[in-house]
Amino acid sequence: VHRARWDLRDIDGKHSNRYRYRIGVEKELTVGGTTPVVPYAQAEWFYDTRFDAWSRQRYQLGTEIELDKGWRIEPYYAYDKDKFPSVESVNRLGLVLKYYR
Repeated sequence: VHRARWDLRDIDGKHSNRYRYRIGVEKELTVGGTTPVVPYAQAEWFYDTRFDAWSRQRYQLGTEIELDKGWRIEPYYAYDKDKFPSVESVNRLGLVLKYYR
């Protein structure tokens, strides 16, 4: 799977754009014969017009688990590596609750 995205931003009264490109792999599996789960791996790159450079990379691993037809949970691990405005890295664990109608 892949996705391209364009963010229009206003940071401290100044306009900037951020372009994002994500590529990933995912596979739907069935656990216990009935519960769908979708493990995935993604990489995303961010281009920021404030710095005229690719400013961030994000790598993420997770699994989306269906609780019932309307609810899903998604535990994940993500690693962000920033180059601008300063060199930093962040490790994150997260849990997303999703509702579909």
